[in-house]
Amino acid sequence: MASIEAWSNYSSWNDAVAAIIYPEAEDAGPSYLDLEDDILAEIAKAANWSGDPVSGLRDAVAGVVVSSGRLRLNTLTVERRVWMRDANTRKQPPPILAFLAMTVVAAEQMGADDSPYAKNAYYPQLAAALGLATDKASLSDVQKHYSARAEDYWGALNWWLEECDGARGLPTAYALSHRYVGLPLSQALVRDGDRKKFIHFFVKYGLAPGMEIAGADLEGYLGEWFSLESCPASMSLKKLWSRDSTRARIADVVALELAGWDGSVDSTDSELAQSQGTVRLLADLHEGFFGSNLELMLLLNSRGASANATALEVRDSKGDWSDIEAVAGASTTRIIPTRGTIAPASVVSGIVELRESTSDGLAPLRRDPRFIVPLVFDELQQAFVERERLQLNSESILLVDEGCIKGTGLGLVEQTLEAHARPGWQKRTGVEGVPEGWALFTDVQMFTPPLENLVPELVPLARGFLTLGGGIKIPSRIRKWSVKAPPEIRVSLEQVPSLEIRMSSLKTDTVVRTWNADHGAAIVELSSEQLAVGDYRIELYVPGQVDPVQQVTLRLRTGGEQEPVSSTGDVLACSYRVGPDQAARGAVGMEVSPESDVTASISGLWVEGGELDVEVAPAPATAPWMRRTETNVVSEPSVALAESDPKSCVRTGAHYLEYPVFGTGPKLKYISGECKYCGVVKRSPGWAWKATKVAPQAYVEQKLDVSDLPTVDEGKSRLWAGALDAVQHLGSGKPSALDYVATQIEPGSLFRSTFVEALEQICAIDIERDATGAVVRWSVPEAQLAVRPNTESEPIGSWPQEAWEWLIDSAGSEGALLSERANEVQPPRSIIENVPESVLEVAFEHGIGVVDDPAWQLTQVLPSISSVGGSLPRVKLPGFVSAEFFDTVSASWVATTDVDRAGAFRLIRGFERMYIWREASDVGLGHCARGPASLVKYVAATDAGHPLATYHADSAAIMVPRGCNLPGLYARAAVVSSGRLPRPARISVGKVKRRVSVYTNVDRPTADWLLTLLCS
Repeated sequence: MASIEAWSNYSSWNDAVAAIIYPEAEDAGPSYLDLEDDILAEIAKAANWSGDPVSGLRDAVAGVVVSSGRLRLNTLTVERRVWMRDANTRKQPPPILAFLAMTVVAAEQMGADDSPYAKNAYYPQLAAALGLATDKASLSDVQKHYSARAEDYWGALNWWLEECDGARGLPTAYALSHRYVGLPLSQALVRDGDRKKFIHFFVKYGLAPGMEIAGADLEGYLGEWFSLESCPASMSLKKLWSRDSTRARIADVVALELAGWDGSVDSTDSELAQSQGTVRLLADLHEGFFGSNLELMLLLNSRGASANATALEVRDSKGDWSDIEAVAGASTTRIIPTRGTIAPASVVSGIVELRESTSDGLAPLRRDPRFIVPLVFDELQQAFVERERLQLNSESILLVDEGCIKGTGLGLVEQTLEAHARPGWQKRTGVEGVPEGWALFTDVQMFTPPLENLVPELVPLARGFLTLGGGIKIPSRIRKWSVKAPPEIRVSLEQVPSLEIRMSSLKTDTVVRTWNADHGAAIVELSSEQLAVGDYRIELYVPGQVDPVQQVTLRLRTGGEQEPVSSTGDVLACSYRVGPDQAARGAVGMEVSPESDVTASISGLWVEGGELDVEVAPAPATAPWMRRTETNVVSEPSVALAESDPKSCVRTGAHYLEYPVFGTGPKLKYISGECKYCGVVKRSPGWAWKATKVAPQAYVEQKLDVSDLPTVDEGKSRLWAGALDAVQHLGSGKPSALDYVATQIEPGSLFRSTFVEALEQICAIDIERDATGAVVRWSVPEAQLAVRPNTESEPIGSWPQEAWEWLIDSAGSEGALLSERANEVQPPRSIIENVPESVLEVAFEHGIGVVDDPAWQLTQVLPSISSVGGSLPRVKLPGFVSAEFFDTVSASWVATTDVDRAGAFRLIRGFERMYIWREASDVGLGHCARGPASLVKYVAATDAGHPLATYHADSAAIMVPRGCNLPGLYARAAVVSSGRLPRPARISVGKVKRRVSVYTNVDRPTADWLLTLLCS
C-alpha cells in the first residue's frame, strides 16, 4: 500500500495535470491529455518539481501503482470509487489523472525512431514508462491489470468533464477499435498544432461547424487532403497518416474536432481567412395556423479580421454598389436580410456580389445561382443553411428550379427522394416567400446515398453512419436531451446484411437495450422506450467485426434535476415589480428603478402587495377593426441583382465537367470535376464498394428500401413537453438558451419570439426586459398550484420530485383525479380536479404556493396600459430605412413616410425591426418610446380611443385581431383563466372576414377588469 508521502506527491501531480490540461474556461473546446514537452514542463512546475518532467511524473505515479515490481491498481481504484461516491468532492479532479497522463506518455513513445519495440506495441512502452520489466510474463501482467481498469478510468475522466458541463473542456477519450490501447492513443496521436490545422480541411471540403460524421466517412477526404501540396499538416502527422494502423484513429480525432468546431478561424491565418469567405443562403421556415412562410436571407462567412464589420455593399444589376445592412450571426458569420432589401427570386437566381466598404482591394465575395439548393439545418445558426450537398440523416429542405435540366430536374429530385429519403418529405405549394418558378421540398431526411448520382446535390458526403437526431437538446456545452423528448437513433449502412444496436448504461456498464435489423437501415424511436434519466453508450455492430463500427453517448436529463450553476452563469430569479407611475412598466417585465413606487411583486402567479384603485367599466363587445379588412404591407426591394443567362449551365445544370483520369491518385478519395465553362466544382464521393474494416463475406450488394422506415413525425406535443422540461432543467438563463430550445420545435426567428411569449403567458418562466423591450434574462418560478373557480388545479413552475409526489399521493387519496391535456401549440398540461381543501391548507409546508382564482388576483395589481406607455423611457427618434404606421382602426400596419405624429410605428433598418410609440408631446421634442410590439399597439389604440380587445359573454372569450395578442402580464391574466394559450379563429362581421386570437374561459368580472386596464 502506498505511503502517505507517496500519495501526497501523487496528488500534487494529479492536481497539476488538472490545472494545466483542464483549466476552467468560458469557451472550452475539446480537451486532450496531450503531453508535449512544453505542457509537461508546465505540469512539473505546477507540481513544484524542478527535475526532468517525465521522470518526476513516473516516480509519482509508480509510487502508488507499482508494488513489488508489478502494476497494481487496486488502491487507485478504491480512491476513484470514494471520489465518485462523495457528491462534495466529485466536482474536483478525479484521482486518476496523473496515472492516465503516464499512459499517454507511453502512447506517445509508440513508433519513435529510437524505440526498441515494434511501432504498434503499446504494453512494452507502458511497462518501460513505469519502470517495470518488459519480459513476456511482466507484459502479460501489465496488460491484464491495465485493460481491467482502462475504460473505468477514462470513463471517469469523461464523466467529470461532463459534470463540469464543459467548463473544463469537452471529453475526447473514446476508442472504436483496440478498446484499451485506443484510449490513450486518442489523446497522443495528433498534436495540438495539427488539430488547429484541421480547420483548413473543414473549410476546403465545405464541412459545417458542429457536423457529426463518422471518422470512417472522412478517411477518403483526408487521404486527398494529405496528398495535396498545400496541406498545412506537419510532416510527422503525414507520416502517421501513411500507416494503416493509425489512419482510422486520426480520422476519429478529426471527426471529434469537427463536432466541436464553432466555425471560427484564426484571423492571423491570412490564407485560411481568405478561403473561408463565402456567401450562402439562409432560410427561416415558419409554419403558422394561417399559412406557412419562407424567409430567405444571405449568410456571409467573414474574412478573418473583418468578422465584426457590418458595413457592406452589394452590386446591383447595373453594376453599381449599394450599401446594405448586416447583423452578427453565430461565430464569424453575418446575416443579411433580403426582405425589403433584395427580392427573394433575385437572391436565389441572381448573382450575389458582396464586399466590405473597406475591402482594401479584395475581390468581392460571390454566390452564383444554383438550380438545386440544399439547405441543411444548422444548430449554430439555428436555421437552414445552404450546403454543397445534403447531409445524411439530417433535417433539410430543398429549393429546386422547376425549369432546370431542360425541365426534367424536378422529376429527378422527386424520384431520388422517393428512393432514398425517409418517408414524410413534402413538395410544398402555397408557401409565402418561395420565389416564383421554384419548388420547395420540406421534411427531407436523406437516409441512403443515391449511388446513381443523377443529382449530385443530393449525394451526401458521408455514405452511412449512426446518428442521434430529433428530440429536444438542452442548451449546454455537453450534448444532452430532455428525457421527455429523447432523440431517435438513425442508422444507415449500405450493403450489410444485418446490424445490431446496443445501449449500455455508463453508470453500471450493463446493456439495457438491444435492437436488431436484417438490413442496413434502422430507426429507433427512443420516446417509446421509457428510458430513465442517465448516461448511455450506444454502439453499432455489424457481422464480422468484434468492435463497434461506431459509438455515441446519449445523456438524458429532466426538469426535476437542476442544471449546474456554471452553465447558467448564476442568473438570478426574475420577478415583475409593478405599481403606479414609473413602476407601471413592470407589467411587461421591464426593469423598474429602485426608487420607483412599487406596490406589488409577482412571481409566476404569486402576488405580494396591495391592489391599485381602478374604476371598472363593462368590457367592450365590438371594436372598429371588426368591420375593417386587414392590410398587408409588403416592402418593395430596393436592390435588383444581376441575373445569369437563362441558357447558361449555371441555370440549366448542364455542366461540362472535366474529371481526373480514372485510377490516378490515392484511393478512397472524392471525385472532383470542374465545369469547362463556368468553373463550378462538383465533388462526388468516390466510395469503395467494400469497407476495409469488415470481413468481405459480410457484405452483399443491396439497395435499402426506405419505404419501410417510420415516417418523419414532428410530434410537436412531445417536443413541447421536452422543451418545457429542458427549460425547467436549466432553471434560469439568457434569451439565447430559449432560442436554442425553440428552434428544435420549429426553425425560424418568428417562432422563437412566439415561444418565449408562450412560456411567459403560461407562467412557465418569468422574464426581465430592458428599456427597449428586449428579453435580457428569465427564470422558472418556484412550485405553485393555480386553483381555478371550476374546481381545476394546475401546477406551474419548477416542482421538486418530493413535493409532486406528496401532492399526488395526498390529493389522490382524497379522491382528486389527475389528467394530462396535450395539444400542438403549447406544453402538455397536468390538471388535478377536486383537490380537497385539507390538502391545500398544508401545501405550503411542502414548498407549494397555492393561488386561488389566479386570473382575478393578477388583474387587481396591474396598472392601466396608458400608465405603462407613460412610464416608458424616452429616447431620440432613431434613424431608419422605412417605416410603417399602426392603423388602430383596421388594426394593421400600413406603409408611411410621416413619423412626425402621435401613434405606434414599426421602423425598419436592415435586419432590425424597432417598435416605437409617440404621444403628442414626444413629436415636438423629437422623442419616442421603444417597447415590445404588442405593447405599443395597445398604448396607441388606447390613446386613439379604438379598443383592440373585445369580450363576448356568450362564449366567455376575449377576442383580439391577429397579431395583436395581449402584452406581458395582461396576457398572463387572460391565459391563466383557462391555462390555454389563445387559439386562432376566423370571424365574419357583415361582409368582412377577420383572423383573430381568442382567449377562452374568462369570466365576466375578470374580463371587465382586464379590458378596463387595456382601454384606459
